[in-house]
Amino acid sequence: MAQCKYASTKQTTNAARLSRVVIDVFTDLFREILKLHITEIQFPFVLQEKRDKLCAILNKNQKEYLYPVKDLFTGTYKEFDLSLLYILIRNVSGIPSHQHGWGKTPKPRDRSVSANIDRVREIRNKNCGHSGSASLDDGDFHRLWQELRFIIGEIEAALKLTTYTDAINFLENETMDPEQQEMYLSIIDDQQVTISDVKGTQDILMKEQKRQNQEIEKQGEKLCRLERQSKKANNEQRKKPTCVVFLI
Repeated sequence: MAQCKYASTKQTTNAARLSRVVIDVFTDLFREILKLHITEIQFPFVLQEKRDKLCAILNKNQKEYLYPVKDLFTGTYKEFDLSLLYILIRNVSGIPSHQHGWGKTPKPRDRSVSANIDRVREIRNKNCGHSGSASLDDGDFHRLWQELRFIIGEIEAALKLTTYTDAINFLENETMDPEQQEMYLSIIDDQQVTISDVKGTQDILMKEQKRQNQEIEKQGEKLCRLERQSKKANNEQRKKPTCVVFLI
């Protein structure tokens, strides 16, 4: 009876299949996006240039991995998971943010690369993972799969890439056994913590930056008022009649 409770269903297979396309196809796609903007030869030097910015965002394991104590980073992009790739694309690739800004829900008509990257992040966060209770009905599955297929097509067209549309088409009906399902759901669950932590940290940093910018703006306005007051006082002083005393 207990086994029946946890047996695979069409709904759990749908959730696992969606997780698989995110882990396999979109992770490879994100690697290629990063490589198009920063080659693996350039990457260690970009890491050093962006060290302060990244170290404020990365978790402990990511920092230790990207910033060895006594050497430059010597790994490859093949070792990066989706969460780390998202951090790097967002913060060091130079890809412009979409109209609402990185980490926020894009406008429906904004089909830029960054907007589509954030759409993948949102689909992944809302619909993948939760290995103990994963479930996705056929209607939601096909709607999300079509959206992901469309996103892949747009990114491929924008960056002149190929093969990823073929990959998602293949995985739509590829057989998945219970062990595969559990593996993909577990992987996506582990990544969820990292992505949530990153989003929280970046939101805090953005709020602090906004606060600092507002404070700088207030100080600038105060200085402008003082300058106008000083200029007005000087003008009024110059307009006063001058008293001339003649000595006889």
